[in-house]
Amino acid sequence: MDPASFDYLPLHPRMALPAAACLALALTFAPNGEAVAADLSAPPVAPVVPAFTPDSGWRVQIAPYGWATSMTGSTTVHGVRANVNESFIDIVKKSDTLAALMGSLELRNDRWSIFGDANWSRVGFSGQRVRQGNPALDISLTRVINADATLTTFIGEAALGYEVYRWAWSPENTTSLDVFGGVRYLNNSVDLNLNLSAGATFSRPGFTVFGARAVAKSGTLQWADPIGGLRIRQQIGPDDELQLRGDLGGFSVGSKFTWQVFAGYGHKFMIRDLPVVAFIGYRALSVDYSQGSGSTRAGMKMVMYGPVLGAMFEF
Repeated sequence: MDPASFDYLPLHPRMALPAAACLALALTFAPNGEAVAADLSAPPVAPVVPAFTPDSGWRVQIAPYGWATSMTGSTTVHGVRANVNESFIDIVKKSDTLAALMGSLELRNDRWSIFGDANWSRVGFSGQRVRQGNPALDISLTRVINADATLTTFIGEAALGYEVYRWAWSPENTTSLDVFGGVRYLNNSVDLNLNLSAGATFSRPGFTVFGARAVAKSGTLQWADPIGGLRIRQQIGPDDELQLRGDLGGFSVGSKFTWQVFAGYGHKFMIRDLPVVAFIGYRALSVDYSQGSGSTRAGMKMVMYGPVLGAMFEF
C-alpha cells in the first residue's frame, strides 16, 4: 500500500510542544535514530564483590610486645624436681629479678610470608615445693623442702608460611588461611636454692650445701623443635583484624612434645605516615623436655601462658 494514500491528521497546536519534547528525548538516548525499548521484566543486577588481589612487593612488620607470663609445671636440676605454679602477679610479688625482651618480625610478599619471634626473660621466684625423691638414695626429709629459683629462658622461632586460601566476603571483610612450618629453639637455665627444713639431710651430686641451703645450677639446656601449624586472619573492617594461630612440634626430635596457641585482636591507626597496629591477645606455650638420668637428669615440663600487649609497625 502506498504510504502516500494515507490521510495524515494535522497536529493540533497544543500537541506541538509535548511532541517536540518526546522527539528530543528519543534523539538523546538513540542518537542514531534507533528505537529504544526498556525491558521491564529484567531482574535487578546484584553488586559484584571484587576478587582479592594479593599485595605486590615486600611488606615488613616489626612488633615489640610484652607477655605477662604465668607458669605451671616443673623444672628439674640434677635429678631434683621443683614444682612451679605461679601467676604473673605472684611472680612479680616474689621476684628479686624480673626482666624481659620480646619482639616479632614478619616479611610478606604476595601469599608467602617469613616470620620470626624472639623472647628472652629472667625470672626469680621463691616458695616452690620440691618433690621428694627416694630417701634411701640421697634425700632424707621430715617435711617438704621449699626452693628459690631463677629461671632464664630464651625462645626463638622462625617459620615459612603460605596463604592457601582467602575468602573475600566484601572489600573490607576477608578470611585468610595460612599454613606454616619451621623451628622453635629454646635455651634454658635454672639456678635452684633449696631451703632445707630442720632435721633434713641432703646429699646430691651437683649440689653444694651451705648450712640450711643447698645450691645448684642446671647449666645450659638447649634444644630445637620442628613445628607446623595454621594461622587464620579475619579482617572485620578496614582497620580491624582478628587472628588465631596454633602449632604442634617436638615429636622427640628435641622435646617430647610442644604446642602453642595465640589469639588476638589488632586495630590499625596512623602516626603521621606510618601505619601502626596496636594489638592485644593471649598466648600459651607448652614444652616437655628432659635429658640425662638419675642425678644428671635436667629439664622442664612447663606451660607458660598469659596476656600479650604490643604494637606492630608496618613498612
